[in-house]
Amino acid sequence: MLMKKNNLDYGQFLAMIAFVLMAIGIVFVCSAQANVTTEFNLRRVYFSLGGIAAIIIFSFVPYRWFDFPTSVQLKETIVGLTSGSGKFRAFMRLIQYSLLPCFMVGVALALIYVLVGPVREINASRRWLILFEGKSYEIRLQPSELIKLAVIFFEAAYLVHFGHILRKLTIVGIIIGSYKVVTGKMRLGSAMSQVAKIIPLYAVPGIYIGLVAIEDFGTGAFIAMVMFFLLWVARTPYWQLITGAVIGVAGSYFYITREQYRINRIIAFMDIEKASEAIKYQIVNSMTAISTGGIFGKGLGKGVYKWGYLPEDKTDFIFAIICEELGVVGAGFVIFLFLLILLIGFTIAMKCRDPYGKLLAIGLSCGICVQAFVNIGVVTSSLPTTGIPLPFVSAGGSSLVASSFAIGLLMNIARKNVKDNDGLIEPVK
Repeated sequence: MLMKKNNLDYGQFLAMIAFVLMAIGIVFVCSAQANVTTEFNLRRVYFSLGGIAAIIIFSFVPYRWFDFPTSVQLKETIVGLTSGSGKFRAFMRLIQYSLLPCFMVGVALALIYVLVGPVREINASRRWLILFEGKSYEIRLQPSELIKLAVIFFEAAYLVHFGHILRKLTIVGIIIGSYKVVTGKMRLGSAMSQVAKIIPLYAVPGIYIGLVAIEDFGTGAFIAMVMFFLLWVARTPYWQLITGAVIGVAGSYFYITREQYRINRIIAFMDIEKASEAIKYQIVNSMTAISTGGIFGKGLGKGVYKWGYLPEDKTDFIFAIICEELGVVGAGFVIFLFLLILLIGFTIAMKCRDPYGKLLAIGLSCGICVQAFVNIGVVTSSLPTTGIPLPFVSAGGSSLVASSFAIGLLMNIARKNVKDNDGLIEPVK
């Protein structure tokens, strides 16, 4: 069936791709856990139903609710709250404008609680906020999955509102400005006010990345990559990108060298022969599972490496099981679906006339696809081992819902653009 050339169809096509990936996830999570119980099967289905619900709900939630309000909008809201009429409407706007700050603070507090609070360690890591602990319906939430979204929202909004200051900031300008401050030709307060507008763009995501990297360096590095790409798309001066990259490399060195198991993973990636048996066990078995799949695979459910040979087979290394059972053809189909998400996401962004919607679409589509390709890179030994799930496919419920959240917002951006292009509402200026 041919698609009509409008963004609404693009959004619907994105949802179809997500549903197909969820279906693949249900099949292979069950296949990877060969001795799976009926309860576990239903649990994965419940996660998928939650993902579908998130896509539907957030496809109708206006994406601009996750933007910063302008000074004019804030003034109008304050006037509305103090005036005799229109207080309810102004109050609802205040709630809308508070959504992004509250979301960012909430996920940060949840992550801090996971790191320092009385939570149970799972696989020697503190990454999950556990609700109804010990019950049959225990729920594990991973705050780092929501922080991925929080950073994308924040970066897109900040670049739209203050990106012009960032682009005007040059090394020569900093030197001249410093000279004017020293000689008294410019007030220190005036210079600091400009600097204060730029600092949060790097400081806030930097704090999030630092908190995540304490227990999950791979997710922290992923967030940094998406942030760097958004800055590049927003035409941030190269000297700032290079400076940020240098700081990122230094931070990575610090986090890698403070834990021996991270050093061992780097050693295994550089030279598998020098790695310990425990470290290379997973990599070797993953590559063996992939190589034995051949072109068409062994057949659905007929893989052998899920029988205790491949740890984390239903989460981080589920792509290896797909390769073993469906071969190159099945693996290529999964990769093709993620490439389609990237292509459609960028198409929606290019058609969007709202700067915030454009950056948000790029950030969300990149967030899903970069995560997918990092996971595939780890499974195929193209990247060092790290705990990044395959979106929509791996068993993790937090990752599934967060990715569905992103698809829903992409659909909302597409729907909004169609209305703009049809002349039903005025485009955001």
